[in-house]
Amino acid sequence: MSNDLTQKAVKMILDGGTLLSEPCPYCKGVRVMKDGHALCVNCGKEPDAPLPASSAGLLRFFEDETRGVKIDPKIIICMPISIVVISWALELLFIP
Repeated sequence: MSNDLTQKAVKMILDGGTLLSEPCPYCKGVRVMKDGHALCVNCGKEPDAPLPASSAGLLRFFEDETRGVKIDPKIIICMPISIVVISWALELLFIP
Protein backbone atom coordinates (compact mmCIF):
# COMPACT_ATOMS: atom_id res chain seq x y z
CA MET A 1 0.00 0.00 0.00
CA SER A 2 1.57 3.24 -1.10
CA ASN A 3 1.56 6.36 1.00
CA ASP A 4 0.04 8.24 -1.95
CA LEU A 5 -3.03 5.96 -2.00
CA THR A 6 -3.41 6.18 1.76
CA GLN A 7 -3.39 9.99 1.63
CA LYS A 8 -5.94 9.98 -1.19
CA ALA A 9 -8.21 7.59 0.78
CA VAL A 10 -7.92 9.70 3.93
CA LYS A 11 -8.78 12.83 1.94
CA MET A 12 -11.83 11.06 0.46
CA ILE A 13 -13.05 10.03 3.93
CA LEU A 14 -12.51 13.51 5.37
CA ASP A 15 -14.45 14.99 2.44
CA GLY A 16 -17.47 12.77 3.19
CA GLY A 17 -16.49 9.42 1.67
CA THR A 18 -17.36 6.10 3.27
CA LEU A 19 -15.64 2.76 3.70
CA LEU A 20 -17.27 0.02 1.67
CA SER A 21 -18.17 -3.34 3.11
CA GLU A 22 -17.40 -5.05 -0.20
CA PRO A 23 -13.70 -5.71 -0.82
CA CYS A 24 -11.84 -4.76 -3.98
CA PRO A 25 -12.62 -7.26 -6.78
CA TYR A 26 -8.96 -7.23 -7.87
CA CYS A 27 -6.96 -7.59 -4.64
CA LYS A 28 -9.63 -7.93 -1.87
CA GLY A 29 -8.39 -4.71 -0.27
CA VAL A 30 -10.39 -2.05 1.56
CA ARG A 31 -12.25 0.43 -0.62
CA VAL A 32 -13.38 4.01 -0.03
CA MET A 33 -16.33 5.49 -1.92
CA LYS A 34 -17.06 9.13 -2.67
CA ASP A 35 -19.36 10.59 -5.34
CA GLY A 36 -20.05 7.14 -6.80
CA HIS A 37 -16.37 6.27 -7.30
CA ALA A 38 -14.77 3.50 -5.23
CA LEU A 39 -11.00 3.60 -4.74
CA CYS A 40 -9.08 0.58 -3.46
CA VAL A 41 -6.61 1.64 -0.78
CA ASN A 42 -4.38 -1.37 -1.51
CA CYS A 43 -4.02 -1.49 -5.33
CA GLY A 44 -5.45 1.90 -6.35
CA LYS A 45 -7.79 0.48 -8.98
CA GLU A 46 -11.30 1.75 -9.56
CA PRO A 47 -14.06 -0.21 -11.29
CA ASP A 48 -14.77 0.86 -14.88
CA ALA A 49 -18.34 1.86 -14.11
CA PRO A 50 -19.07 4.02 -11.06
CA LEU A 51 -21.05 2.38 -8.27
CA PRO A 52 -24.53 3.64 -7.46
CA ALA A 53 -24.48 6.25 -4.72
CA SER A 54 -27.59 4.88 -3.00
CA SER A 55 -27.17 3.96 0.67
CA ALA A 56 -23.69 5.47 0.54
CA GLY A 57 -22.45 2.27 -1.07
CA LEU A 58 -22.66 0.38 2.21
CA LEU A 59 -25.53 -1.93 1.30
CA ARG A 60 -27.16 -2.97 -1.91
CA PHE A 61 -30.72 -4.20 -1.90
CA PHE A 62 -32.43 -6.47 -4.39
CA GLU A 63 -35.12 -4.21 -5.79
CA ASP A 64 -36.39 -6.14 -8.83
CA GLU A 65 -39.98 -7.27 -8.87
CA THR A 66 -40.38 -11.00 -8.44
CA ARG A 67 -43.08 -13.06 -10.08
CA GLY A 68 -45.72 -14.76 -8.03
CA VAL A 69 -48.94 -14.20 -6.17
CA LYS A 70 -49.10 -10.90 -4.33
CA ILE A 71 -51.40 -10.82 -1.31
CA ASP A 72 -52.20 -7.75 0.70
CA PRO A 73 -50.78 -7.97 4.26
CA LYS A 74 -54.19 -7.07 5.68
CA ILE A 75 -55.60 -10.29 4.23
CA ILE A 76 -52.73 -12.30 5.71
CA ILE A 77 -53.53 -10.89 9.18
CA CYS A 78 -57.33 -11.15 8.86
CA MET A 79 -57.46 -14.77 7.65
CA PRO A 80 -56.13 -16.49 10.82
CA ILE A 81 -58.08 -14.12 13.06
CA SER A 82 -61.33 -14.91 11.22
CA ILE A 83 -60.63 -18.66 11.40
CA VAL A 84 -60.16 -18.41 15.17
CA VAL A 85 -63.36 -16.36 15.57
CA ILE A 86 -65.36 -18.80 13.43
CA SER A 87 -64.02 -21.80 15.37
CA TRP A 88 -64.95 -20.15 18.69
CA ALA A 89 -68.44 -19.36 17.39
CA LEU A 90 -68.94 -22.93 16.17
CA GLU A 91 -67.71 -24.28 19.50
CA LEU A 92 -70.14 -22.05 21.44
CA LEU A 93 -73.09 -22.86 19.21
CA PHE A 94 -72.62 -26.61 19.08
CA ILE A 95 -71.69 -27.44 22.66
CA PRO A 96 -73.63 -30.63 23.63
